[in-house]
Amino acid sequence: MVQNRTARKSERVLASARWDCFDRVMRHSDKTMPAVGPEAARAQAERAAREAAALRENLRKRKAQARARQDDEPGGQNVPDTGETR
Repeated sequence: MVQNRTARKSERVLASARWDCFDRVMRHSDKTMPAVGPEAARAQAERAAREAAALRENLRKRKAQARARQDDEPGGQNVPDTGETR
């Protein structure tokens, strides 16, 4: 009986220690990130702008493909291309 209590207590202590270690690592990981300088910030902004433009172009292409597939289907609706996206 005493062994069972000791085993359970040691399991709780180990589980608690694991969570404490995990919590400590997660809390400190944000603080160890390097500061972003002005050049890096500009590079990140340029990349974000390029990605946004690529996503918009990809959306236009997918919409054009969907319209083409819809036009090919019998009874498909002909939707005029207004060039606008929602």
